Amino acid sequence: MYSNLENSEIGLSEREARILARLNARKNRKPPQESFQNGHTVAEKSINNEQVKKKKRKHLASETEIAKECDLVQAKVTVDKDKENKTEADCNNETVANPFLNENETDIKPKRIKNKKVKTLPEGIELPSLEEINADNAECQGPSPKKKKKKKTGPKLKKDESCISNDVEEEDPSVSVEPAKKEEEPAGSGFTILEEFKGNKNNKVFRVLPTWLAKPSVISCDLSKNKMPIKELNGLDKFLHDALNRNKIGFFFPVQQQVIPWLLESQQQLFRPCDMCVSAPTGSGKTLAFVLPTIQALWRQSVRRLRCLAVLPVHDLAVQVYRVYLSFCAGTNLQVALISGQASFYDEQQLLVRKGKAGQYLTKPDIVVCTPGRLVDHLQRTPGFSLKSLRYLIIDEADRIMEEEHNDWLFHVEKAIGLSSENLVAQKLSRPWEKYVQKLLFSATLSQDPEKLTRLGLFQPKLFTSVVSTESAESADNTIQSHHFVGKFTTPAELTEHFFKCPPMLKPLAVYCLLKKFKYHSALCFTNSRSATHRLCELLKQFGDLKVAECSSEISKAPRDKLLKDFSTGKIDLLVCTDAVSRGMDLGVVDCVISYDSPKYVKNYIHRAGRAARAGRPGTAITILMDSEMHGFNKLLAMAEKKNVTPLDMQVEEFETYEEQFRKALDGLKNTVKEEIHTKIVQNDRARQKRGFNPRSRTGKVVSKKFVKRKGKKVIKQPSQ
Repeated sequence: MYSNLENSEIGLSEREARILARLNARKNRKPPQESFQNGHTVAEKSINNEQVKKKKRKHLASETEIAKECDLVQAKVTVDKDKENKTEADCNNETVANPFLNENETDIKPKRIKNKKVKTLPEGIELPSLEEINADNAECQGPSPKKKKKKKTGPKLKKDESCISNDVEEEDPSVSVEPAKKEEEPAGSGFTILEEFKGNKNNKVFRVLPTWLAKPSVISCDLSKNKMPIKELNGLDKFLHDALNRNKIGFFFPVQQQVIPWLLESQQQLFRPCDMCVSAPTGSGKTLAFVLPTIQALWRQSVRRLRCLAVLPVHDLAVQVYRVYLSFCAGTNLQVALISGQASFYDEQQLLVRKGKAGQYLTKPDIVVCTPGRLVDHLQRTPGFSLKSLRYLIIDEADRIMEEEHNDWLFHVEKAIGLSSENLVAQKLSRPWEKYVQKLLFSATLSQDPEKLTRLGLFQPKLFTSVVSTESAESADNTIQSHHFVGKFTTPAELTEHFFKCPPMLKPLAVYCLLKKFKYHSALCFTNSRSATHRLCELLKQFGDLKVAECSSEISKAPRDKLLKDFSTGKIDLLVCTDAVSRGMDLGVVDCVISYDSPKYVKNYIHRAGRAARAGRPGTAITILMDSEMHGFNKLLAMAEKKNVTPLDMQVEEFETYEEQFRKALDGLKNTVKEEIHTKIVQNDRARQKRGFNPRSRTGKVVSKKFVKRKGKKVIKQPSQ
């Protein structure tokens, strides 16, 4: 194989050099054992046609034509070598030899090559490298050569100038050859360069929400500015106005201004009313929005039937709603019952049904407030407890109830009501005078999962949701898109939100400094575990100048109720608690909510912050974070679409004032923990000895002489007399 310079000096074109390289490669191959027969070997004849098609290239000609052209190239090489020995004068008079003199000769490609003249490469143009020639030889599938314009020969050729004959064809002997200036095409022309390819970006695919979710009735949650006097709301009876005045309620909030008239109007319809969903921040008055319309719809009923069922996730929320119903049902014949599992099952049965004179079961309450698990127990085990006359099914904190799914309670309720899809059309439409069951859903973080919402079986639902400002509320009707759920995570407009970065060892001291610097007299502090709640409470008690208490699921019902009552009346400065208190609890006036541990989910953050700034009062929410928690907290805020959370104006250097108090509190906490461990050991040993077992530990043993007597280190059980 010749180099680029040798090829140029010899006068070989690129194509001829490739042919010569292919010829040398063929000679270096091991010849087959069989001899050639008519240009083909016997071994090639034995290969079947399918293998031949795969091995042969698509655009190559037959091997006989390649062999003939290779002979012509060799002849050209010998002629060009003789030219090198001639003088410059002889070189000017000679014409460039053309190896393809026969018109019948064809190119390697099946296309016919037209007559072209010899062309030379002027100075300034580089020759192709050997690698490019080999690459072209391997591909052998490039486009056919382009037509070149005929040009005449110019001045004499110097010896150091390189001449290349590209696609040499037959030419007229009368026409002289002159050097032609050829513009080289850039490498890779005709092919798309991947690095420079810029495709069109695909448009983002949004999910399609149902129309009632995508286009709700938007309500402002600015409670301080949008208030309506109770006298301006038409439709409520006089005894309800008296009850509102008795409870010192003089204004309706935006949620109540829209929900109450809508429910009162739906009671007048002859056909089945639409179901309703309300997504509004905590403390915006959702409880009163469904209590007043249901009482007005039922207080004129002469026959006592169970017509309203309110379902809440936990006992504390059920007690809160039960008390609201009792206060507004005073002076009417309506009876309200509470079923939450705190009383015995027999006592709750006595509240629900009674036997008549003829032995039949009669319903005692008109309104029942319950938890899902206890409701299923009574539907299955209490004789005479029926939901056939039910008109209102109220689900408060609907997102939490749907997530927990207590014993598939909704299936049992619909079965008891008779609302299955099979008999809905057959029974209800044939008897339109019967009342329908209207489902009312309320939550601060309403789920938009289509599967969960479908499971509820809502009938043409109507959604009321809240946004922060009235300006966004007015523009939301025009800008809402089908993929965006407005107001899913909304906090009250009066709430101020901050975050504070602090090292983990100084977080208890940060809580103490917050209370002292900003002078909060009623504050909640949330942690992620019961053990963290207990340790933080004991540590803050060691400072001595704070009234601190803890509230978690480990505390029984009676002490917890007393604790919450003391906090709401202002007897406790700081209540350290878990997320069990974060949902729906009305704890009175709360100045500040402190998240000692960063919330794990966005719903936890919304419900924690919602304990403050209730009923139009101002409030503050502060989250204490470590450096490693900042990224997760920012993602949580982005999910809630919150941009008003700002850093707190407080520095870690301010803690130096309370450094000595903090050290003493830590020492006191160590002693407290030791005493608690000792007390638990003693209690466990006493419990084991009462059952007749030996104590497990040596420290803190309290041995009764009635059961055992000691002999050295052994404990021998005394036989009973």
